[in-house]
Amino acid sequence: MAFIDANRDKWRVQPICTVLHFASSTYYDYKRRESSNRTLRDEELKVLITETYEANYSVYGAKKLWVVLNRAGNEVARCRSRETHA
Repeated sequence: MAFIDANRDKWRVQPICTVLHFASSTYYDYKRRESSNRTLRDEELKVLITETYEANYSVYGAKKLWVVLNRAGNEVARCRSRETHA
């Protein structure tokens, strides 16, 4: 979808979708759809994890980040604490 957004001024949406082999209605449905709760939470977590990571001299791994975040009262699953920093 980002490719289409970046190039829709150069080419129309329909020809791009044809080349990529999917219906243009799929693109328009995606653009109309509201962000899911997971996506909204991911955006919050990106900021929180990045701040925590940088506040600890960028040396904490996923496990330590998870512990610190949960101790601070932010319920974060272990698998989510390693998604945004690497």
